[in-house]
Order: sequence, then C-alpha cells, then structure tokens
Amino acid sequence: PRPECVDPPSMERHARGWRYNSMYDIGVPVRVGPSFAADLTDKVLLAGESVLVNERVRAPGDSVSWLRLKDGQGWVHDQDHDGHTVMVAHSLRHRKTVAKQQQLTSPLLEERLATHNENDATPYNGLIARLFHDNDLQNADNSMKFTV
Repeated sequence: PRPECVDPPSMERHARGWRYNSMYDIGVPVRVGPSFAADLTDKVLLAGESVLVNERVRAPGDSVSWLRLKDGQGWVHDQDHDGHTVMVAHSLRHRKTVAKQQQLTSPLLEERLATHNENDATPYNGLIARLFHDNDLQNADNSMKFTV
C-alpha cells in the first residue's frame, strides 16, 4: 500500500491561463502527469516557446511546480532537478513573486527585477517609435504596391 499524503499539494487554477515561456536550451519535455516519474509525451517545449498554463501544482516542501498545459497536451516542470529555472511566467509581477519565494541567486535576474519600474513606458514607447517611424508612414503607399 502507498502512504497517504500528510499535507496536500498546493494547487492554483486559472480558467484563461497564465502564459509561461520555456527557458531551457535543450527543451522542456512534456509529461503525462505532474511528476518526474510520469511518462513522457512526444512533445518538447523549445527554448523561447510560449504556452498557456491553466493549473499549477506544488507538493509541500518541494521547490518544483508542475504546470498543466491549457491545450491538454500534458504537464511541464518549472525547475529541473538541480533547481535551475526552465519555465518562466510571462508576467513580471508573477516573476517577482516567484523570485522572492525561491530566493533566486542569479545576480542578473535580481538586478533586473529590482530596477524595473512597472510604470516605465520607455520600452513600449521605443517599440512604438520603431514600428511607426515617420519615414515608414510617408512610404506606406509605396509599400502596398505589388508587382508580378
């Protein structure tokens, strides 16, 4: 007989889902269930791939959270066996919370999180300026012409 769980795992659910990005260069394998012992599926999340997650599960005393893919293809872990982050929440606010909970030791990440101002519109304004540069607007009519 298997021993019963003394403390139940913590579970969070979100109907619309949280967006996570894969950060692992060799890819993050998708599993059938929320465990390293669970069978692997044929799917692997490549580095930079973005997915929606509708459930997060963490066993008491464990640093690994298991993320259920919203598309129903399986589960991925947010950290590997060595504690390296392989999946990162897209929301900076959530990343700050996770960083505090896990007491990350990466100086670069800690510096970025500490110096980021959520109300700073500079990156957004820079992107808009590049996308809608005056020269591009003047040439917009020419860019719509097609040649065969």
